[in-house]
Amino acid sequence: MADKGTFIPLPEDAATNLNNNILLSKVPKEYRQYYMDAAKSNNVPLEVLVHSGYMESRFKPSVTNPESGAQGIAQFMPSTWQQYGHGSPYTQRRRSRP
Repeated sequence: MADKGTFIPLPEDAATNLNNNILLSKVPKEYRQYYMDAAKSNNVPLEVLVHSGYMESRFKPSVTNPESGAQGIAQFMPSTWQQYGHGSPYTQRRRSRP
């Protein structure tokens, strides 16, 4: 048993899981699985997707930037979405996938 002054680091997986849980607590429940799936399938750190979703739209799916025309949670430009997107930029599953 360690004394009070000894720091015992968490195993790397446990630290990652703790950080991901803290990050995901900021994401509305209905989008959490989508963010986790998108991070894993696109090999993008979860924190990048979560911070981006927050900064771009505050996780609001119906938002459109009146100046640029960017749409959805990820704020895709219509021309970018037309070339790379699938479905609607306002549709849950597709929003968080490049």
